[in-house]
Amino acid sequence: MRGKKQTNSVSRQEREALDRLTRRQNAAQKLVRRARIVLLADAGVTYRSMSKQ
Repeated sequence: MRGKKQTNSVSRQEREALDRLTRRQNAAQKLVRRARIVLLADAGVTYRSMSKQ
């Protein structure tokens, strides 16, 4: 799976919930990190690019 993009589909409601989670100041950082990864994957960013961020 080297450098390949995976197609993941996140609904609008799920994307909004993930976005809200990333902005919550009292959210666990582990959850925030995972939410950002899902949002980046949905935007079409490769895992290799994500690992550099």
